Amino acid sequence: MTEQVHLALETTFYFRDLFRNARAIAQKDSESFDEILFSLERFGYFLSKLKDGNLGKYFTSISDIANNSSLADYIPNKHPSYHTQFKDLYDSVKDGRNDAMHHGAYARHLTDHAVQVALIIEDALMTGKDRLSDYMVRNVIQASLWQPLSFVRQQMLSNSFSYIPFLNENDEWSFLCDRDIAKYINQNSKNWRKEKLANTVKQAINDLPNKLNFDDAISCKPDNSIGEVLELMKEKPLIVTDTNDKTKIIGIITAFDLL
Repeated sequence: MTEQVHLALETTFYFRDLFRNARAIAQKDSESFDEILFSLERFGYFLSKLKDGNLGKYFTSISDIANNSSLADYIPNKHPSYHTQFKDLYDSVKDGRNDAMHHGAYARHLTDHAVQVALIIEDALMTGKDRLSDYMVRNVIQASLWQPLSFVRQQMLSNSFSYIPFLNENDEWSFLCDRDIAKYINQNSKNWRKEKLANTVKQAINDLPNKLNFDDAISCKPDNSIGEVLELMKEKPLIVTDTNDKTKIIGIITAFDLL
């Protein structure tokens, strides 16, 4: 068995996020894989220190990391109809790197392979990580009681959120849900929608008899294990609070983040 290659935590998370963000860009545009190529080149240079390197020369260093993931070799060997070997995916991306025909079906094919390469590297980087703080999303966007509901709606739509956390009047963390906001602002009255969107969150949740409903949030700590987190998790995300101050949010985690 190949010995696993390990990186410093800060380096691991930096490159994980680099590939994750590049993959998100590629998935929004089926013909865009340049960001993943940039990430591969940056990763390869960091690992090999070859200033005149290219994707071909970087393969050995990158594959040493990729092999930490079962998706690189083990799973493709067991299910070749569903998964492609990392080397074959990498070679496809490498060969397409300098190809001039980066459009149409060919570009979409390369983008698909680049996304798979990124997924394998992300999985490899996170192999063996078992603390919530390793997976949670930091810099959490949150709502406040004094903000207009129109702004909260804008934040949710801009970021494709179904839930957004806020600290309620009892200093407990809660969630505003897209379903509940939609129900609150969409009624039959002619001026209802504009009036309700103009309400602050505090006004909306106290707006009887048609108040805006909200859900209680479940909180956890950054040092919780993934097993503990999965036991707590239901259909909603989990709030990660500061160990010494439960009113301070430092992260958020969903089941999607743990896939």
